[in-house]
Amino acid sequence: MNRILIIVILALLITSCTDSTEPADENLSLKITPQNQTINLDDQAEFSVVLENAEGFFAFSAEILFNGNIISLTENSVAAGSGWGTNSPLTVTENEVDRLSITIGLTQTSSTDAINGDLTLFTFNVRGDEVGSSEIWFQNIYLIDDEGNAIAGTENLEIETGNITVE
Repeated sequence: MNRILIIVILALLITSCTDSTEPADENLSLKITPQNQTINLDDQAEFSVVLENAEGFFAFSAEILFNGNIISLTENSVAAGSGWGTNSPLTVTENEVDRLSITIGLTQTSSTDAINGDLTLFTFNVRGDEVGSSEIWFQNIYLIDDEGNAIAGTENLEIETGNITVE
């Protein structure tokens, strides 16, 4: 009887000491943050584009789309994130009313260039032009290593879009 009691107590101790928390999500992800914002007509809002869990990341290119009747980009609305350092070329093309086309990357040096981990790629500002709501989403996403190839995890990229409501 004592052996059974000892086994039960040991089993309870072992199961109570195991870590039951879920492992951290380590998938490559691209997010617009904050995910939801509400502003007044003619007010401005800032969004960030964040890349998480990157390995060997060198450059980014994509289009950010939105409802151009509800919001518009402000003048000089895009700024590179601080994690790029000072020599990071940023190319912004605002060629249509409903999208932001952007390319940003590290400056190539003679050594291996790459960023690992999490990085705010850039921020952008929009203005509320009409009452309504607009999703903010990605199209034509390229995450590139220093040899011009897609970085690891791109095939399973998790994407979180944003939303803005203008009142």
